[in-house]
Amino acid sequence: MDLKLSERFGKHPGVILWHISNEYGGNFRDASCHCEECQKAFRKWLKKKYKTLDALNHAWWSAFWSHTYTDWEQIHSPSPRGEDELHGLKLDWKRFVSEQLQDFCREEIRAVKTYSDLPVTTNMMMYFSPLDYDKWAKELDVISWDSYPSWHTKEDEVPIAVWAAFMHNQMRGFQKKPFLMMESTPSLVNWDEENNVKRPGMNYLSSMQAIALGSNSVLYFQWRKSRGSSEKFHGAVVGHDASEKNRVFQEVAWIGKDLEKLSSQILSTCNRAKVAIIMDWENWWALSDAQAISRKFDYTEELLKYYRVFWEKGIEVDIISMDRELLDYQLVVAPTLYLHKKEYIHKVEAYVEAGGIYVTTYWSGVVNETDLCFIGERPHERLLGLSVDEIDVGNEYFPNTFSYKDGVYKAGVLREVVTLQTAKPLGTYLQDYNVNTPAITENAYGKGKAYYVAVQPDLEFLKEFLGDVIEEANVEANLTETLPYGVTVSKKKWKRTER
Repeated sequence: MDLKLSERFGKHPGVILWHISNEYGGNFRDASCHCEECQKAFRKWLKKKYKTLDALNHAWWSAFWSHTYTDWEQIHSPSPRGEDELHGLKLDWKRFVSEQLQDFCREEIRAVKTYSDLPVTTNMMMYFSPLDYDKWAKELDVISWDSYPSWHTKEDEVPIAVWAAFMHNQMRGFQKKPFLMMESTPSLVNWDEENNVKRPGMNYLSSMQAIALGSNSVLYFQWRKSRGSSEKFHGAVVGHDASEKNRVFQEVAWIGKDLEKLSSQILSTCNRAKVAIIMDWENWWALSDAQAISRKFDYTEELLKYYRVFWEKGIEVDIISMDRELLDYQLVVAPTLYLHKKEYIHKVEAYVEAGGIYVTTYWSGVVNETDLCFIGERPHERLLGLSVDEIDVGNEYFPNTFSYKDGVYKAGVLREVVTLQTAKPLGTYLQDYNVNTPAITENAYGKGKAYYVAVQPDLEFLKEFLGDVIEEANVEANLTETLPYGVTVSKKKWKRTER
């Protein structure tokens, strides 16, 4: 089909971009297939990676609970009906699922480019765990995604605005260039728990947010509402009334007119961030299967909490994986980086030694790439100048607080006990058995510094602490004035001219 489409429309003047498939692995599924062909492909993938069963058994630590494999045919995808407790198996399965679909996407791209030299994209989704989009981004000429924030579901719209902004920043950060907002709704969706209509002006506001953060488009699903089937009540530019006089159509036209006026000034521009936040899919996968700390722990919520400080200050941020280069940034923040890839710590050490500022947190540097715990020294101990003795999961019966500068802050659920080596404490616990032990630390390393947040903090503390770190890293906000609540500022640069 792809080949025939390429042959028929590859040179058509009305075709400017190939949109490959639609929401790979989506529709509220986990992207996996457990058929016999996929089982065979998984075993082949494992053989290529590990070469021998001895290497695989060691990587998965399969001797625990007598799960040692003696034949490749014994290996099946993780399932509640079969093996579901080997963390290495589950992590490798998720890698395989993402890579297998990526390979299929690559084949579709090859087909459409047979008769066409037009660029390609596929629409990514919001906080979609099953596919490692950072790796997928390398296959695409243009990044695009489907943006469906749940506006009006809370009294305060700011957390939703932060949620959407994070995703826009991530899409831009994949290639450090503009992306496309491939899908959005001009009014409402039909698949959420409550399908609120966007209030007057919200479609305009959310569309301009996308443009400000790097999108070169405001596109909609869908042009016209279907008369039947599963999305007949999903929002569209043209409703069942088939009228151009209703509010939704008029607001879409308003956005279009303003984008036409702005296009010459923004199409060749892009945001240039000096701050990066590390979000890594393999870390996300490993965290979800850790069977530790708290089942309520949410990796994306932790990331958003740190990101929000920069959003409120009007500071550009790239969201990048552990595989990306760090030297372009003045400040790198890596919350709960539980899994450390093999070369990552060497990259971070070189970055800090050269003058970079690095912040990482509780529940970081715990396991390696096959989800095996580090024994003895964790990889980042020299950089941080400390060792982690244990992690406590507090609750209402064991409240705790910690100090920082002249303030006292509430300790969240996760509280690590650390021993200092070369680091110095910036704050200590004030209660419980870990009283007077370090909660916040700083370590000079080469020309730079590494900070460690050993306690799960609230937003109030992060605003104070990250504010100091931002100053230390000489990161400038897009406006020096204090911004009103709910207001942020983005800056787009074009050649040598700032927009």
